[in-house]
Amino acid sequence: MNTQHDELETLLGAGLRDRATDVDGTWVDLPGVRGRATSIRRRRRVMAGVGVAAALALFAPLAVSVTGVLQADREVLPAPPAPTELVRTTLTLADLERGDDPGIEYFTADGVVLPDRGLQPLGSSLQALVPSDVDGGWLAVGPAGDEVLGLSEDFVENSARATTGGIVSNPDRSLVAWTTPGPDAQTLVLHSTTDPSVDTEWDFARTSQVDPVGFTGVGSLLFQSRGQDGSQEIGIASPDGTTSVLDGDYVKAISADPTTGRIAVQTKSRADLSSCSAVLDPTGATIEWETCDFLLGAFSPDGRHVLASDPVQSGLGMGSLSVLDAATGRLVASFEQPRRGRLILVGGVAWESDSTIIAGALEGTSTTLLRLGVDGTLEETVEPVENDPNTDLAFFLGQDRRRGF
Repeated sequence: MNTQHDELETLLGAGLRDRATDVDGTWVDLPGVRGRATSIRRRRRVMAGVGVAAALALFAPLAVSVTGVLQADREVLPAPPAPTELVRTTLTLADLERGDDPGIEYFTADGVVLPDRGLQPLGSSLQALVPSDVDGGWLAVGPAGDEVLGLSEDFVENSARATTGGIVSNPDRSLVAWTTPGPDAQTLVLHSTTDPSVDTEWDFARTSQVDPVGFTGVGSLLFQSRGQDGSQEIGIASPDGTTSVLDGDYVKAISADPTTGRIAVQTKSRADLSSCSAVLDPTGATIEWETCDFLLGAFSPDGRHVLASDPVQSGLGMGSLSVLDAATGRLVASFEQPRRGRLILVGGVAWESDSTIIAGALEGTSTTLLRLGVDGTLEETVEPVENDPNTDLAFFLGQDRRRGF
């Protein structure tokens, strides 16, 4: 085992390895995973890489030169039955077979890549790109993350609105939300990409920074406010234009599920940098379940699952990725480091469908996009690349897709 792997494993915490033997379940090696992935056609690809500096951008991108491909309509197969037994898969980039291209758009140093359309040159650096009939073709987040742009079908800018922190969207991206700053107030904006009559606004004083976190239902937003004195509140903005603050001393709001209305929050932040998370009921008044074994992420589009990772984060990326039952917190699938070998870092994670996840992954100087299934399957979705560490990142997912982590 190399020194880098030892040091980062220690940082992520011995508890991660302990949990690997404490939780009942079945370890699945890569050949076993392949055996279950009968619905996916694959091809082997040669792996190359990108340096650590590019990896940091992969996990927390700010701005990228874009030429790419966006999301297009494609047939979505019914979600498979949820596994009844915990499935554990070794996280690896070695000898992975090639699956279908990502079913969601992703960005590269050359542009944005859209399903079924390929690479589309944009001529500027964007943080997100959402189809929007209302805005002339597309809704985008500008290079600095401080503008929401309306673009034509040919990606020509036709409008711009200020935002304090980018945008969030619901699973089908028919609704987006952001905060618009003003001299004396700030406005939380809910915007429909299909029907302008649905738009709603909530006004807040400028004494705190208000950011949307996710959708708890049609027209209902989970938000978080941070005061200049360090105080913070979590609340819900309702379709009737009112807002309410949740009871409870929570560290931060993580994500929300518009299907069930559930809310994920961080409940504790400890001196050893570990954390605890919980899922609240749709009213936000009751904790349905809580865990200190994981940091929670985004809910699946159908609301059945929620992503999770290590309770201690290294700052370079995640050392593991897990899928939990959103109703109970039961561990469904776990993708964990090999017991020996090079450390693999995961970042830029987003749900592709009810049962699959797309995530950026780095091992040494090799970077790629993986598809991980709630059934434990693991495969490559793009040609791995190798870049100079000082160049733009190899791949990243749109800002609104990376909910939670």
